[in-house]
Amino acid sequence: MKSIILTIIVLIACGNVSYAQNSDSQKAKAAAQTFYKKYLPTFGYPYKSDLRKLRPYLSPNLYSLVANEIRRMRLWTAKNPNDKPPVIDDLFVCNHEEPAARFRVGEAILKNKTAVVTTHFDYIEKEKIYATCKTESLFVQKSGRWLLDNIAFDDDVDLKTLLSRREYDVLPQ
Repeated sequence: MKSIILTIIVLIACGNVSYAQNSDSQKAKAAAQTFYKKYLPTFGYPYKSDLRKLRPYLSPNLYSLVANEIRRMRLWTAKNPNDKPPVIDDLFVCNHEEPAARFRVGEAILKNKTAVVTTHFDYIEKEKIYATCKTESLFVQKSGRWLLDNIAFDDDVDLKTLLSRREYDVLPQ
């Protein structure tokens, strides 16, 4: 009898873990959906006013890195008024030069209090998709919310590595 009760407790506990993971997975995917829905209409390099609007969706660390990048750009531009800054294109999608026509949030893979969410971006011309790319966005759970913490691009350096570079005018490979 004890073994049956123990088995039932284990099955119930496993079911709750699965439900919790499924629930967190859905919440992480919803966070990605909300972020890109809010962000894509303002596609482009996030200047100070845009960054304030995005703050509720970014981890404190990523927010700090983007704010620092904006500050470094301002200082660099003041010293080099005739030169194009090294990073002026979009930071949050895989095609940094033009906005996606639509996006789809794919799977979320959970580990501890992080989730990697795959997002696909479609580029459409004359009602046909001419390009698709994807990102893998790292979300962290802070105070019960899922916040964007990093983005890995198809064949590019990840966002945090880009924003953490030591020398402003030297881009990581």
